[in-house]
This record gives sequence, structure tokens and C-alpha cells, in this order.
Amino acid sequence: MNHSAAAATARAVLPTFGIGTDSDVTFVKYRENHVFRVDTSAGDSYALRLHRPEYRTTAEIASEVELLESLDMAGLSVPTPVFTRNGEPLATVECWDGRLRHVSVQHWHREARPLGDSSEFFLGAADPDPALLYALGRTAALHHEHAAGRALPPGFDRRPWNHEGLTGTAPLWGDPARLGCLSAGDADLLRAAGTRLYGRLSEASVTHGEYGVIHADLTFENVLVRGESSDGSDGSDAEIILIDFDDFGEGWFIFDLATPLFWLTPHPRYRAFETAVLEGYESVRPLGVAFDELWESLLLARGLTYLGWAADRPGDPASEFAADHLTPWLLEAAARYLARETP
Repeated sequence: MNHSAAAATARAVLPTFGIGTDSDVTFVKYRENHVFRVDTSAGDSYALRLHRPEYRTTAEIASEVELLESLDMAGLSVPTPVFTRNGEPLATVECWDGRLRHVSVQHWHREARPLGDSSEFFLGAADPDPALLYALGRTAALHHEHAAGRALPPGFDRRPWNHEGLTGTAPLWGDPARLGCLSAGDADLLRAAGTRLYGRLSEASVTHGEYGVIHADLTFENVLVRGESSDGSDGSDAEIILIDFDDFGEGWFIFDLATPLFWLTPHPRYRAFETAVLEGYESVRPLGVAFDELWESLLLARGLTYLGWAADRPGDPASEFAADHLTPWLLEAAARYLARETP
């Protein structure tokens, strides 16, 4: 990817958001979007996203901005949007390849670090702090409590993480059976699991208390921590900050819990980690009947989304990790699911 050209574009668009071009622009990451940190001479810091072409519409990005403002007003720690000089939630610029890209800017959370590295947790190379897992569960519940208490705003535009979005003919993150490393038998196994999941999820309740606006990508990298728990018991003194709402939409609330916990499923202490997240959640709101009915299905569906993502991005380091490490685990999980779940 042309990171230097992307950085030049990022710097050139700064005045549109009222930020000086003499600011330091530092590359942070590239997944769907180029993300840069911008530090001004006045000491302010921002996250600038140069969005992937044709990945998000202006309406979708505007919906994200509205959600962030709403969560911020509700007292949750999230990135707060920065508007253009004209009061718009984004700018659109022509880039080095002649294509148009949207640009959005948010305030940067200083002195905050990711809760952990999802791939390291999956491999057992590191252990999460149970107190912070409790705090994560509690924060997710606060997000969902807020979502359950408000109607969708006018102009809301996001594809849902429902049975179609997870396991339909055009899944939001791609078809896992198309992953290049799969044998024909492996692909058939994943298709069979997807079909069974589709049937299970299509019958599930989407009642207001258990289904609504979710983050949909609560990996450990998208959960920042500032401070520590004072007594190690419940993480109550650690501030949890939720970032990267690029994939948010409607879905089952517990899908947000399945995302971080999927990365812990191979760990020998998985049950203790799961308990910490769920107890944190239940300190704010009940898990609901969806947990008993859908938990194992959503854990598997979450894992399969990563294979679908990897199938569309061969050669990406995250895709290679999915192919090498997630695939064997998910093939076993899919086989167990098919053996356990009746049509």
C-alpha cells in the first residue's frame, strides 16, 4: 500500500478540519482504512482515517459520527468526532490513484493502550487480566443499555450483523469457504456449518432488549485501557475506551461479547475468562435468553467472519494468521457444531 502518498493526502486535507499542516502526521495502521495520528504544535492529538474507496458511504460514516456523539453524551469513553470547517462529518478528496476517498477525524485518546493483542491471546502467548475483562463486559453492557434505550436516528444507514450479514449469500466480511488454503472437504465442512448457522440464526429473536446497535468489532485492539484497577477485583478504576466503530451496525448484543471471547477459546483458562466478561456484563444488564439460545452459534459465526475477511485479502499479514492459525481451530469447531446442533 502507498503509505507515503496516503500520508501526503492526510496532511493536505488537515486545513479542511481546522488543523494546521505543520502538524506531525504518523502512520498507525492499515486495514480497511489508512489511519494516522496527527499531533499539533498546540498539543492536540487526532486520529485521521483515510477511508477505503467505496467501502463506506457518506450516510454510513455520518451514522457512525452520530453514534459516537450519542455515546459520548451518555458518558461512555469513545472517540469524539471532529467536524470540518463547514460543519460536515467528513471530507472527500481525490487521491494519488485518481480515486475519491472519504476522510474523517476524531480526537485521540492519550495515555491509553490496547487491552491486549488478540493473536497473542489466541496462541496462548499472553494472558488477559480478568479484572479488565470484567470491565470490558461492563462497558459493553453500558453501550447496549444505551442502544436499547433509544430509537434508530433518522438517516441511519448500516448493514445488520444478522443471519444474512453473518452467514447469508453475501456475508458482510466475505465467504469463509473461499479461503485459498482450504481443501475441497474443508470448504464443504464450512459451507455445511454456515448453512446450519443460517437456519439457527434466522429463527432467533430480534427483540429490542437483546438486539440493537452494536460495536461489532470488539477485538482487544479496539478496547483501550487507561489506568488500572486498584484492587484487582473488578477493574472499576480502569477506564475502558471503545474505538474503531467502522463496522458497527445492528445485531445481537451478545455478539459484542463473542468477539473478544472468540480469541480466547483455545486458552486453557477460557472458562475463567468467559466468566469475568459475562459477570461484568451482568453487573449492568442481563444477558437475556439470546445467550442460552445463540452463544455457541455466535462464537462460531464470529470466528468464520475472520476466514471470510482473509479470503478477500490474500497476502495480508492478518489474513495469513487466519489461514495458519484460525483455520485448524475453526474446522474442528465447525465439526463439533454440526455434530451437536440438530437441523
